[in-house]
Amino acid sequence: MPPALDADTRDMLGGVADRESAMRDCLRRWSNHNSGSENLTGVCRQRELVAEAVANLADTVELVALPDRKVVKADGELESIPVAEALVVRKRPDRPHRVLLNGHLDTVFGIDSSFQTVREVSADRWVGPGVADLKGGLVVLTEALRAFERHPMASRVGWTAVFNPDEELGSPSSTSLLHKLASEHQIGLVFEPALEDGRLAGARGGSGSFDLVIRGRSAHVGREFDQGRSAMHVAGEVVSLLADFNKADGVTVNVGRIDGGGPVNRVADLAIVRFNVRVATEERREAMENDLRRLAFVLGRRDGIEATMHGSFFSPPKPMTPETTRLFERVRTCGAHLDLEVHWRDTGGVCDGNKLQAAGLPTVDTMGVRGGGLHTDEEFVVLPSLVERTRLAALVLASFAGESPAP
Repeated sequence: MPPALDADTRDMLGGVADRESAMRDCLRRWSNHNSGSENLTGVCRQRELVAEAVANLADTVELVALPDRKVVKADGELESIPVAEALVVRKRPDRPHRVLLNGHLDTVFGIDSSFQTVREVSADRWVGPGVADLKGGLVVLTEALRAFERHPMASRVGWTAVFNPDEELGSPSSTSLLHKLASEHQIGLVFEPALEDGRLAGARGGSGSFDLVIRGRSAHVGREFDQGRSAMHVAGEVVSLLADFNKADGVTVNVGRIDGGGPVNRVADLAIVRFNVRVATEERREAMENDLRRLAFVLGRRDGIEATMHGSFFSPPKPMTPETTRLFERVRTCGAHLDLEVHWRDTGGVCDGNKLQAAGLPTVDTMGVRGGGLHTDEEFVVLPSLVERTRLAALVLASFAGESPAP
């Protein structure tokens, strides 16, 4: 067992349980508020709610404008869509120890979703939109900072909390901000949900989303079929070619949708193949990027065919580096103080932790509540984990405060 905690730390942790009722009330209120990624008004209101929760803890509260995100419309043209501003909250940025905390404001549940309110299924479990991903994580993040600021050693740590509006879309607009903040800190804590049993996500694969726009040549099927060049026929070939990539170890390609086409008596001059790629390693990511560029190039050399690939690997793979492993071990040690067995496992899922670590910041990215059923109308939170995970995050911050500054 690790050495006993000092009286100040025990006092900090003891105060967390006194906040349990307030945490539950906050979680219900925030989860009953829709902040689907496309609901700009709802995301902005969620940002205001979080700002209200942390404003009295911070030195500065800043709204950071983000660039528009680019999407490929059904006609194959690019469209710019505005996104909400990010919220950046800072405390003691001049301190030798600097921690970056992150949680996202948006959920996958749109304003027209039938899944809009929290319901109690047992004394220890609620089901509701975002109760785990990530409204529960936002509660834990804000409450952990509240608890930590009561600790006498808190003055040794400078922290920044960044709340971004577009994580469920892959953080296309906030990635540059995350990279900038990562370079200013020493460790990262992201409040994505842990598994129901408390396990953390260890190494993560990488993920990218792509839109291949194929333009052909329209023609009357009966009279001039041979004069046409069917974009839909080429799209069918592409789907088959993409499926073949799944034969390689460490690669998963999923075609989610094909747009385009038209009347069946006319050769289709437009098709858009929309797909997602998951890779286990950086080497696989580089190989897939090369293969996808080559695919578009080869298709575009066909007579009457144009092919343009849009998209990127928005989340690079997140390996367990030595620095990240040390941070996980810190969390494990803190868990032992709380009688929690902290374990982790590799996963193919991605989050903003991928981006932070890619920018050089060792990151543990499942510091949020225990839960499951994510992205479904059965999403749930294990309610006792509100206190449990708040105590864990606060203790990790306190352990960092007790270290000697790096030379």
